[in-house]
Parts: sequence; structure tokens; C-alpha cells
Amino acid sequence: MGDWNVTGARKSDAQTVMLSISAATEDEARRTANEQGVLVESAVQATSPPPQTLVESTRAPRVEYATPQLAGKRYHGLTIVALTLSVLAWLFYPWAVLALCQGIAIMSRYGVGSGGNMLEDLLSIFRRVCLEPLMITAAGATLHAISVACLALRDIARSVARPS
Repeated sequence: MGDWNVTGARKSDAQTVMLSISAATEDEARRTANEQGVLVESAVQATSPPPQTLVESTRAPRVEYATPQLAGKRYHGLTIVALTLSVLAWLFYPWAVLALCQGIAIMSRYGVGSGGNMLEDLLSIFRRVCLEPLMITAAGATLHAISVACLALRDIARSVARPS
């Protein structure tokens, strides 16, 4: 008969435990630990007694971060700027649709080749139908991105700030 170091978790509260059990075989040591209410992870033959019979699981220390409630109502400027930029961005999108419609109307009204120089007409239509709406949409998207960045910066500042 030999000693076995059995490691597992208690069935009742899932705490990690290490037991020293006298048994003839590994299976017998596992069975004995199960009868004592331990879900066995491993069983190894003991060369020396375990340092302790109960090993507490260690947890990382709790760190208190400043939540927005702890930080107070700060950084209103970033909120106002983000809201203003978002409104401006949403105004750019209908403007881009109007520019596209205007380009299509000009193209259908005058057509290609009415000015005499076909290349100039094509470039003018390309500028009116493609470039102007695309640039207006890009400006709106840029304003949206800056608006979101302001909100993210505000949230970061609130989470890092300590109450005074």
C-alpha cells in the first residue's frame, strides 16, 4: 500500500483540494477521493507528503477603477463637440444625394456631345455624378469618425479620472 497525492475540486463548492490518500492503486485512490466528495483531476504516487491538504485558489487582486459615477459629470465639451459633429455629418449625406441627383439631371438634360468636345463633357459628367457626391460623403464620414473619437476620448477620460 502506498500514498497517493490526489488533486481535484470539491463537489460542494469547487474549491481546489490536494489530498494524501493511502491506497494500493491509482484507481483505488481516485475512488476514495470521489467517495470523500472530490472530483479528481490527477492522482500521482507520493514521494513526499503534500505541503498542505487544502490549496486555496489564488485570485488576482481587485483593482478599483473610477466609473463614470465616481468620476462625476465631466467632459461636457467632448460630448457637445461629438453631438455637433454627428449632426453635421448627417447633414452631409442628404447633400451628397442631392449632388448625385443634380449630376444625373444635368447628364440627362444635356447629354454627351452637346458642347462639341466629348472629352470635356465626359469629364464634367464624371465630376458631377461621381466625384462631388463621393467627396461630400467622405467629408460626412470623416465628421462621423471624429465624433466617435470624441466620445471614445470622453469615456477614456472618465474611466481614468479619479474623484477630487
